[in-house]
Amino acid sequence: MPDTELVFTLIGPGWTARLLVEEPPPAEPKRVGFAVPAVDDDPAPLHVDADVVFTTARNLQVEPRGWPRWHVKIYRCATQGDADNLLRFLIRQTEFVQRANRALGAGNPMRPPWGVVPVQILRGDWLSQAVGGAYPTQLGEEVREMKRTAARFPSWYAPDMLAAARTLLAVSPYVDEIEWVDRYHEDPVTEHLRRFTGLAAGLDAMHRNDIAHCDIKPANVCRVTVADDSTAYVLIDVDAAIRVTPPPRFPRFTPTYSYGNLRRFAAEARHHDRKVPAGVLYAQDRFGFALVLLSALGGYHWVRGSLLYEGSGPPGRNRNADSHHLAVRELESRFPGERWERLRAVLGEAFSQQIEDPEWPTAGWVARLIAAAETPGEPGPHTDRGQEYTEDVRQVWRRAREHTQTGVELVEDGYRAAVAQAQIVARRTARRIMTTVALAITGITVVLAFGAVVLGK
Repeated sequence: MPDTELVFTLIGPGWTARLLVEEPPPAEPKRVGFAVPAVDDDPAPLHVDADVVFTTARNLQVEPRGWPRWHVKIYRCATQGDADNLLRFLIRQTEFVQRANRALGAGNPMRPPWGVVPVQILRGDWLSQAVGGAYPTQLGEEVREMKRTAARFPSWYAPDMLAAARTLLAVSPYVDEIEWVDRYHEDPVTEHLRRFTGLAAGLDAMHRNDIAHCDIKPANVCRVTVADDSTAYVLIDVDAAIRVTPPPRFPRFTPTYSYGNLRRFAAEARHHDRKVPAGVLYAQDRFGFALVLLSALGGYHWVRGSLLYEGSGPPGRNRNADSHHLAVRELESRFPGERWERLRAVLGEAFSQQIEDPEWPTAGWVARLIAAAETPGEPGPHTDRGQEYTEDVRQVWRRAREHTQTGVELVEDGYRAAVAQAQIVARRTARRIMTTVALAITGITVVLAFGAVVLGK
Protein backbone atom coordinates (compact mmCIF):
# COMPACT_ATOMS: atom_id res chain seq x y z
CA MET A 1 0.00 0.00 0.00
CA PRO A 2 1.51 3.34 -0.98
CA ASP A 3 2.40 5.73 1.81
CA THR A 4 0.29 8.82 2.46
CA GLU A 5 1.46 12.02 0.82
CA LEU A 6 2.10 15.15 2.87
CA VAL A 7 0.24 17.93 1.09
CA PHE A 8 -1.00 21.27 2.39
CA THR A 9 -2.39 24.39 0.77
CA LEU A 10 -1.59 28.02 1.49
CA ILE A 11 -3.99 30.59 0.10
CA GLY A 12 -3.43 34.32 0.46
CA PRO A 13 -4.59 37.44 -1.39
CA GLY A 14 -3.23 37.12 -4.88
CA TRP A 15 -1.36 33.85 -4.45
CA THR A 16 -1.86 30.15 -3.79
CA ALA A 17 0.63 27.37 -3.15
CA ARG A 18 -0.35 23.72 -2.86
CA LEU A 19 2.77 21.99 -1.64
CA LEU A 20 3.67 18.31 -1.79
CA VAL A 21 6.48 17.77 0.73
CA GLU A 22 8.99 15.20 -0.45
CA GLU A 23 10.53 12.59 1.82
CA PRO A 24 13.95 13.77 3.01
CA PRO A 25 17.00 11.89 1.73
CA PRO A 26 18.52 9.42 4.20
CA ALA A 27 20.68 11.37 6.63
CA GLU A 28 21.21 11.77 10.33
CA PRO A 29 19.21 14.68 11.77
CA LYS A 30 21.22 17.71 12.78
CA ARG A 31 20.88 18.51 16.47
CA VAL A 32 20.47 22.28 16.93
CA GLY A 33 20.21 24.15 20.22
CA PHE A 34 18.23 27.38 20.58
CA ALA A 35 18.31 30.01 23.33
CA VAL A 36 14.59 30.79 23.37
CA PRO A 37 13.25 33.59 25.60
CA ALA A 38 10.55 32.34 27.97
CA VAL A 39 8.92 35.74 27.42
CA ASP A 40 9.99 38.12 24.68
CA ASP A 41 13.25 39.82 25.66
CA ASP A 42 13.51 37.83 28.88
CA PRO A 43 17.21 37.97 29.87
CA ALA A 44 17.13 34.34 31.03
CA PRO A 45 16.43 32.25 27.92
CA LEU A 46 15.23 28.68 27.80
CA HIS A 47 17.38 26.09 26.07
CA VAL A 48 15.51 24.11 23.42
CA ASP A 49 17.03 21.30 21.36
CA ALA A 50 15.57 20.15 18.07
CA ASP A 51 16.50 17.54 15.48
CA VAL A 52 16.53 19.25 12.09
CA VAL A 53 16.18 17.63 8.66
CA PHE A 54 16.00 19.28 5.25
CA THR A 55 13.87 18.49 2.24
CA THR A 56 11.97 20.17 -0.60
CA ALA A 57 8.36 20.53 -1.74
CA ARG A 58 6.79 20.66 -5.19
CA ASN A 59 4.11 23.24 -5.87
CA LEU A 60 1.17 21.42 -7.44
CA GLN A 61 -0.60 24.66 -8.28
CA VAL A 62 2.02 26.92 -9.84
CA GLU A 63 0.74 30.37 -10.80
CA PRO A 64 2.40 32.80 -13.24
CA ARG A 65 5.69 33.94 -11.69
CA GLY A 66 5.04 31.53 -8.84
CA TRP A 67 7.61 29.25 -7.24
CA PRO A 68 7.55 25.66 -8.54
CA ARG A 69 9.88 24.42 -5.79
CA TRP A 70 10.06 25.22 -2.09
CA HIS A 71 12.59 24.53 0.60
CA VAL A 72 11.36 22.79 3.76
CA LYS A 73 13.19 22.64 7.07
CA ILE A 74 11.67 20.24 9.63
CA TYR A 75 12.25 20.66 13.37
CA ARG A 76 11.39 17.77 15.71
CA CYS A 77 11.17 18.60 19.43
CA ALA A 78 11.15 16.23 22.40
CA THR A 79 8.20 17.80 24.23
CA GLN A 80 5.15 19.83 23.38
CA GLY A 81 6.42 22.67 25.59
CA ASP A 82 9.67 22.81 23.58
CA ALA A 83 7.70 22.85 20.33
CA ASP A 84 5.45 25.70 21.50
CA ASN A 85 8.41 27.79 22.67
CA LEU A 86 10.35 27.13 19.48
CA LEU A 87 7.27 27.97 17.36
CA ARG A 88 6.95 31.34 19.06
CA PHE A 89 10.68 31.99 18.66
CA LEU A 90 10.80 31.07 14.95
CA ILE A 91 7.72 33.14 14.14
CA ARG A 92 9.42 36.12 15.72
CA GLN A 93 12.55 35.45 13.65
CA THR A 94 10.57 35.42 10.42
CA GLU A 95 8.81 38.65 11.39
CA PHE A 96 12.27 40.21 11.46
CA VAL A 97 12.77 39.10 7.86
CA GLN A 98 9.38 40.42 6.76
CA ARG A 99 10.14 43.82 8.29
CA ALA A 100 13.52 44.08 6.54
CA ASN A 101 12.18 42.99 3.14
CA ARG A 102 9.35 45.53 3.32
CA ALA A 103 11.98 48.22 3.78
CA LEU A 104 13.46 47.19 0.41
CA GLY A 105 10.15 47.85 -1.33
CA ALA A 106 8.99 44.26 -1.74
CA GLY A 107 5.36 44.95 -2.71
CA ASN A 108 4.54 41.26 -2.98
CA PRO A 109 6.41 39.32 -0.29
CA MET A 110 6.38 36.25 -2.51
CA ARG A 111 8.67 37.97 -5.02
CA PRO A 112 12.04 39.76 -4.78
CA PRO A 113 13.57 42.18 -3.96
CA TRP A 114 14.61 40.40 -0.80
CA GLY A 115 17.49 40.85 1.57
CA VAL A 116 16.54 37.56 3.23
CA VAL A 117 14.39 34.80 1.74
CA PRO A 118 10.92 34.96 3.38
CA VAL A 119 9.86 32.02 5.52
CA GLN A 120 6.50 30.59 6.63
CA ILE A 121 6.50 28.75 9.97
CA LEU A 122 3.94 25.98 10.41
CA ARG A 123 3.04 23.75 13.32
CA GLY A 124 3.29 20.18 12.13
CA ASP A 125 -0.33 19.24 12.85
CA TRP A 126 -1.68 22.49 11.30
CA LEU A 127 -4.04 22.98 14.28
CA SER A 128 -2.55 26.31 15.36
CA GLN A 129 -3.38 27.72 11.94
CA ALA A 130 -7.02 26.64 12.22
CA VAL A 131 -7.61 28.35 15.56
CA GLY A 132 -9.11 31.83 15.26
CA GLY A 133 -9.62 31.77 11.49
CA ALA A 134 -7.13 33.60 9.31
CA TYR A 135 -3.51 33.22 10.29
CA PRO A 136 -0.94 35.95 9.48
CA THR A 137 1.93 34.29 7.67
CA GLN A 138 5.50 35.50 7.57
CA LEU A 139 5.15 35.89 3.82
CA GLY A 140 3.06 38.93 4.63
CA GLU A 141 -0.29 37.48 3.60
CA GLU A 142 -3.25 35.98 5.41
CA VAL A 143 -3.75 32.28 5.06
CA ARG A 144 -7.37 31.56 4.15
CA GLU A 145 -7.02 27.85 4.25
CA MET A 146 -4.58 25.22 5.41
CA LYS A 147 -5.63 21.64 5.10
CA ARG A 148 -4.36 18.11 4.99
CA THR A 149 -5.43 15.98 2.07
CA ALA A 150 -5.29 12.70 3.99
CA ALA A 151 -6.50 11.41 7.35
CA ARG A 152 -3.01 10.40 8.47
CA PHE A 153 0.57 11.46 8.02
CA PRO A 154 3.22 9.62 5.97
CA SER A 155 5.33 7.21 8.00
CA TRP A 156 8.55 9.20 7.49
CA TYR A 157 6.95 12.35 8.89
CA ALA A 158 5.20 11.45 12.15
CA PRO A 159 3.74 8.24 13.61
CA ASP A 160 0.72 10.00 15.14
CA MET A 161 -0.90 13.36 15.83
CA LEU A 162 1.04 13.90 19.07
CA ALA A 163 4.37 13.52 17.26
CA ALA A 164 3.14 15.84 14.51
CA ALA A 165 2.27 18.49 17.10
CA ARG A 166 5.89 18.39 18.30
CA THR A 167 7.04 19.01 14.73
CA LEU A 168 7.54 22.41 13.09
CA LEU A 169 8.13 23.29 9.45
CA ALA A 170 9.89 26.31 7.98
CA VAL A 171 8.76 26.67 4.37
CA SER A 172 10.31 29.13 1.91
CA PRO A 173 10.63 29.67 -1.86
CA TYR A 174 13.49 27.60 -3.22
CA VAL A 175 16.63 29.53 -4.16
CA ASP A 176 19.79 28.18 -5.74
CA GLU A 177 22.87 27.36 -3.73
CA ILE A 178 26.10 29.03 -4.82
CA GLU A 179 29.03 26.83 -5.78
CA TRP A 180 31.98 28.53 -4.10
CA VAL A 181 35.09 27.72 -6.12
CA ASP A 182 38.81 28.41 -6.02
CA ARG A 183 40.06 31.29 -8.14
CA TYR A 184 43.67 31.36 -9.30
CA HIS A 185 43.87 34.54 -11.36
CA GLU A 186 45.43 37.54 -9.64
CA ASP A 187 42.58 39.85 -10.67
CA PRO A 188 39.46 39.88 -8.46
CA VAL A 189 36.22 38.76 -10.10
CA THR A 190 34.65 42.20 -9.77
CA GLU A 191 31.65 41.44 -11.98
CA HIS A 192 30.09 39.74 -8.93
CA LEU A 193 30.00 42.95 -6.90
CA ARG A 194 26.66 44.28 -8.18
CA ARG A 195 24.95 41.03 -7.17
CA PHE A 196 25.64 41.93 -3.54
CA THR A 197 23.86 45.32 -3.60
CA GLY A 198 20.39 44.01 -2.66
CA LEU A 199 21.79 41.78 0.06
CA ALA A 200 23.74 44.71 1.51
CA ALA A 201 20.63 46.92 1.47
CA GLY A 202 18.66 44.16 3.19
CA LEU A 203 21.32 43.87 5.88
CA ASP A 204 21.19 47.61 6.50
CA ALA A 205 17.38 47.37 6.73
CA MET A 206 17.67 44.65 9.37
CA HIS A 207 20.09 46.79 11.37
CA ARG A 208 17.80 49.83 11.16
CA ASN A 209 15.13 47.61 12.73
CA ASP A 210 17.48 46.55 15.58
CA ILE A 211 17.98 43.06 14.14
CA ALA A 212 21.23 41.19 13.53
CA HIS A 213 21.45 38.01 11.45
CA CYS A 214 24.55 36.77 13.37
CA ASP A 215 25.38 33.84 11.04
CA ILE A 216 26.38 35.23 7.65
CA LYS A 217 28.67 32.79 5.85
CA PRO A 218 28.94 31.31 2.33
CA ALA A 219 26.55 28.45 3.16
CA ASN A 220 23.86 30.99 4.14
CA VAL A 221 24.00 33.03 0.93
CA CYS A 222 22.08 31.84 -2.13
CA ARG A 223 21.27 33.06 -5.63
CA VAL A 224 17.86 34.22 -6.88
CA THR A 225 16.64 35.49 -10.25
CA VAL A 226 14.91 38.87 -9.98
CA ALA A 227 12.30 40.54 -12.19
CA ASP A 228 14.69 41.61 -14.99
CA ASP A 229 16.17 38.07 -15.12
CA SER A 230 19.40 39.23 -13.50
CA THR A 231 20.96 37.39 -10.59
CA ALA A 232 21.04 38.66 -7.00
CA TYR A 233 22.34 37.18 -3.78
CA VAL A 234 20.09 36.72 -0.75
CA LEU A 235 20.47 35.49 2.82
CA ILE A 236 18.82 32.35 4.17
CA ASP A 237 18.51 30.77 7.62
CA VAL A 238 17.42 33.29 10.23
CA ASP A 239 17.48 30.80 13.12
CA ALA A 240 20.31 32.80 14.73
CA ALA A 241 18.80 36.26 14.09
CA ILE A 242 18.49 38.31 17.26
CA ARG A 243 17.19 41.64 18.50
CA VAL A 244 20.04 43.85 19.63
CA THR A 245 17.96 45.86 22.12
CA PRO A 246 18.10 45.10 24.95
CA PRO A 247 21.65 43.75 24.52
CA PRO A 248 21.59 39.93 24.43
CA ARG A 249 23.89 37.59 26.33
CA PHE A 250 23.90 34.48 24.17
CA PRO A 251 24.01 35.15 20.40
CA ARG A 252 24.41 32.11 18.17
CA PHE A 253 27.09 32.18 15.46
CA THR A 254 29.46 29.98 13.48
CA PRO A 255 32.93 30.35 15.07
CA THR A 256 34.86 30.17 11.78
CA TYR A 257 33.10 33.23 10.32
CA SER A 258 32.77 35.18 13.56
CA TYR A 259 34.01 38.71 14.20
CA GLY A 260 37.03 38.92 16.52
CA ASN A 261 35.39 41.07 19.21
CA LEU A 262 32.35 38.79 19.29
CA ARG A 263 34.67 35.81 19.79
CA ARG A 264 36.22 37.63 22.73
CA PHE A 265 32.83 38.42 24.24
CA ALA A 266 31.79 34.78 23.91
CA ALA A 267 35.01 33.58 25.57
CA GLU A 268 34.61 36.03 28.47
CA ALA A 269 30.91 35.25 28.91
CA ARG A 270 31.87 31.88 30.35
CA HIS A 271 33.29 33.68 33.37
CA HIS A 272 31.45 37.02 33.40
CA ASP A 273 27.85 38.05 32.88
CA ARG A 274 28.44 40.20 29.81
CA LYS A 275 25.90 41.52 27.33
CA VAL A 276 26.92 42.00 23.70
CA PRO A 277 26.66 45.62 22.44
CA ALA A 278 24.65 46.32 19.31
CA GLY A 279 27.74 47.57 17.47
CA VAL A 280 29.53 44.25 17.93
CA LEU A 281 26.50 42.32 16.62
CA TYR A 282 26.23 44.61 13.59
CA ALA A 283 29.98 44.17 13.03
CA GLN A 284 29.48 40.40 13.16
CA ASP A 285 27.09 40.69 10.21
CA ARG A 286 29.34 43.08 8.25
CA PHE A 287 32.41 40.94 8.87
CA GLY A 288 30.65 37.79 7.67
CA PHE A 289 29.27 39.67 4.67
CA ALA A 290 32.77 40.83 3.73
CA LEU A 291 34.12 37.27 3.92
CA VAL A 292 31.33 36.03 1.65
CA LEU A 293 32.03 38.81 -0.83
CA LEU A 294 35.75 38.01 -0.77
CA SER A 295 34.94 34.34 -1.37
CA ALA A 296 33.36 35.47 -4.65
CA LEU A 297 36.17 37.87 -5.55
CA GLY A 298 39.19 35.79 -4.61
CA GLY A 299 38.10 32.22 -3.89
CA TYR A 300 36.47 30.31 -1.05
CA HIS A 301 39.56 28.36 0.00
CA TRP A 302 41.79 31.44 -0.15
CA VAL A 303 39.53 33.11 2.43
CA ARG A 304 39.54 30.02 4.63
CA GLY A 305 43.28 29.41 4.27
CA SER A 306 44.68 32.94 4.51
CA LEU A 307 42.22 35.16 6.35
CA LEU A 308 40.56 32.62 8.66
CA TYR A 309 43.40 30.23 9.42
CA GLU A 310 43.52 29.68 13.19
CA GLY A 311 47.00 30.39 14.53
CA SER A 312 48.17 30.44 18.11
CA GLY A 313 46.83 33.06 20.47
CA PRO A 314 43.61 33.95 22.28
CA PRO A 315 40.24 33.82 20.49
CA GLY A 316 39.62 36.90 18.40
CA ARG A 317 43.32 37.68 17.98
CA ASN A 318 44.78 34.62 16.28
CA ARG A 319 43.71 35.05 12.62
CA ASN A 320 44.80 37.46 9.90
CA ALA A 321 41.16 38.56 9.65
CA ASP A 322 41.30 39.73 13.29
CA SER A 323 43.87 42.43 12.43
CA HIS A 324 43.35 45.26 9.95
CA HIS A 325 47.09 45.35 9.22
CA LEU A 326 47.37 41.59 8.59
CA ALA A 327 44.16 41.45 6.56
CA VAL A 328 45.38 44.26 4.28
CA ARG A 329 48.67 42.41 3.86
CA GLU A 330 46.77 39.31 2.68
CA LEU A 331 44.72 41.45 0.29
CA GLU A 332 47.92 42.92 -1.19
CA SER A 333 49.28 39.41 -1.68
CA ARG A 334 46.08 38.14 -3.32
CA PHE A 335 45.33 41.19 -5.52
CA PRO A 336 48.79 42.72 -6.18
CA GLY A 337 49.69 45.79 -8.16
CA GLU A 338 48.71 49.44 -8.32
CA ARG A 339 45.66 48.61 -10.39
CA TRP A 340 43.80 47.24 -7.36
CA GLU A 341 45.14 49.64 -4.74
CA ARG A 342 41.85 51.51 -4.36
CA LEU A 343 39.83 48.30 -4.21
CA ARG A 344 42.12 46.86 -1.54
CA ALA A 345 41.79 50.02 0.55
CA VAL A 346 37.99 49.78 0.57
CA LEU A 347 38.01 46.02 1.20
CA GLY A 348 40.31 46.60 4.18
CA GLU A 349 37.65 48.72 5.92
CA ALA A 350 35.70 45.57 6.76
CA PHE A 351 38.58 44.37 8.94
CA SER A 352 38.77 47.50 11.09
CA GLN A 353 36.76 48.47 14.15
CA GLN A 354 34.88 51.14 12.20
CA ILE A 355 32.35 48.43 11.27
CA GLU A 356 31.17 48.52 14.90
CA ASP A 357 29.71 51.97 14.27
CA PRO A 358 25.92 51.43 14.12
CA GLU A 359 25.71 53.97 11.28
CA TRP A 360 28.35 52.27 9.08
CA PRO A 361 26.44 51.41 5.87
CA THR A 362 27.05 48.03 4.26
CA ALA A 363 25.32 49.18 1.06
CA GLY A 364 27.57 52.27 0.96
CA TRP A 365 30.63 50.05 1.34
CA VAL A 366 29.54 47.89 -1.62
CA ALA A 367 28.93 51.04 -3.68
CA ARG A 368 32.48 52.21 -2.91
CA LEU A 369 33.82 48.80 -3.92
CA ILE A 370 32.00 49.00 -7.26
CA ALA A 371 33.37 52.50 -7.86
CA ALA A 372 36.90 51.38 -6.96
CA ALA A 373 36.66 48.39 -9.30
CA GLU A 374 35.38 50.54 -12.17
CA THR A 375 38.04 53.23 -11.71
CA PRO A 376 41.10 51.22 -10.68
CA GLY A 377 44.56 52.64 -10.07
CA GLU A 378 47.07 53.13 -12.85
CA PRO A 379 48.22 49.81 -14.29
CA GLY A 380 51.73 48.77 -13.47
CA PRO A 381 54.49 48.69 -16.10
CA HIS A 382 54.03 44.98 -16.69
CA THR A 383 50.68 45.58 -18.41
CA ASP A 384 52.40 47.49 -21.28
CA ARG A 385 55.00 44.85 -22.14
CA GLY A 386 53.15 43.88 -25.31
CA GLN A 387 53.52 47.42 -26.70
CA GLU A 388 57.14 47.62 -25.51
CA TYR A 389 58.12 44.70 -27.76
CA THR A 390 55.92 45.45 -30.75
CA GLU A 391 58.94 46.55 -32.83
CA ASP A 392 60.81 43.35 -31.97
CA VAL A 393 57.93 41.31 -33.32
CA ARG A 394 57.93 43.38 -36.53
CA GLN A 395 61.67 42.69 -36.94
CA VAL A 396 61.09 38.94 -36.69
CA TRP A 397 58.40 39.06 -39.38
CA ARG A 398 60.56 41.28 -41.65
CA ARG A 399 63.62 38.99 -41.43
CA ALA A 400 61.55 35.85 -41.91
CA ARG A 401 59.99 37.20 -45.12
CA GLU A 402 63.06 38.88 -46.69
CA HIS A 403 63.28 36.26 -49.45
CA THR A 404 60.82 34.18 -51.39
CA GLN A 405 60.86 30.76 -49.77
CA THR A 406 59.19 27.43 -49.56
CA GLY A 407 57.06 26.70 -46.53
CA VAL A 408 59.88 24.78 -44.83
CA GLU A 409 62.38 27.61 -45.44
CA LEU A 410 59.94 30.12 -44.00
CA VAL A 411 59.75 28.14 -40.76
CA GLU A 412 63.54 27.77 -40.56
CA ASP A 413 64.25 31.46 -41.26
CA GLY A 414 61.47 32.49 -38.92
CA TYR A 415 62.91 30.39 -36.12
CA ARG A 416 66.41 31.86 -36.63
CA ALA A 417 64.95 35.39 -36.71
CA ALA A 418 63.01 34.76 -33.50
CA VAL A 419 66.09 33.43 -31.70
CA ALA A 420 68.25 36.34 -32.89
CA GLN A 421 65.73 38.95 -31.85
CA ALA A 422 65.24 37.26 -28.47
CA GLN A 423 69.01 37.57 -27.89
CA ILE A 424 68.84 41.29 -28.70
CA VAL A 425 65.96 41.70 -26.26
CA ALA A 426 67.79 39.70 -23.62
CA ARG A 427 70.75 42.08 -23.73
CA ARG A 428 68.38 45.01 -23.41
CA THR A 429 66.19 43.80 -20.55
CA ALA A 430 66.37 42.11 -17.18
CA ARG A 431 66.39 38.33 -16.95
CA ARG A 432 62.76 38.27 -15.76
CA ILE A 433 61.59 40.19 -18.81
CA MET A 434 63.74 38.03 -21.08
CA THR A 435 61.84 34.91 -20.13
CA THR A 436 58.46 36.47 -20.90
CA VAL A 437 59.56 37.94 -24.22
CA ALA A 438 61.41 34.84 -25.37
CA LEU A 439 58.26 32.84 -24.85
CA ALA A 440 56.18 35.44 -26.68
CA ILE A 441 58.53 35.68 -29.69
CA THR A 442 59.04 31.95 -29.89
CA GLY A 443 55.27 31.73 -30.11
CA ILE A 444 55.52 33.49 -33.44
CA THR A 445 57.06 30.32 -34.85
CA VAL A 446 53.73 28.65 -34.30
CA VAL A 447 52.13 31.27 -36.51
CA LEU A 448 54.92 30.83 -39.05
CA ALA A 449 54.46 27.09 -38.99
CA PHE A 450 50.78 27.55 -39.70
CA GLY A 451 51.72 29.91 -42.53
CA ALA A 452 54.13 27.36 -43.85
CA VAL A 453 51.44 24.75 -44.06
CA VAL A 454 49.26 27.16 -46.00
CA LEU A 455 52.12 28.17 -48.33
CA GLY A 456 53.10 24.56 -48.88
CA LYS A 457 49.69 23.58 -50.12
